[in-house]
Amino acid sequence: MTRLRMVAGIGIVLLAGCSGAVQQGGSTSPQGNQSVISAAELKGAPYSNLFDFIQARRPRWLRGNFLSGGVRATPEVMMDSRELGGLDALRDLPLTSAVEVRYYEPSEAAATFGPEHANGVIRVRSQGSH
Repeated sequence: MTRLRMVAGIGIVLLAGCSGAVQQGGSTSPQGNQSVISAAELKGAPYSNLFDFIQARRPRWLRGNFLSGGVRATPEVMMDSRELGGLDALRDLPLTSAVEVRYYEPSEAAATFGPEHANGVIRVRSQGSH
């Protein structure tokens, strides 16, 4: 009987540990992809613009990289295929303007959009894009 209790106790501890790991990941997208924010994740979120949402849920996207000489290079913002500028452009975009937001790491951004985008890109896909 004591052995059965010990096995049951270990099982409960293991289950509690697994459920805690799932709960701690609450800031990730439903699919667990840290590079994409889906429309479902945006819907009903308590933020007025995309900058505030990203700052709360994907802060790493906003940090940028340090270049030689200590200069910080931050990602550029694009909406569909149009360049909007730096990170402040996200402050002008309400959550409802996006159906998806995707972060491109510097190397991926340079390969996808060209070498002039080597600081990374945050691309917002709007309601009207295909």
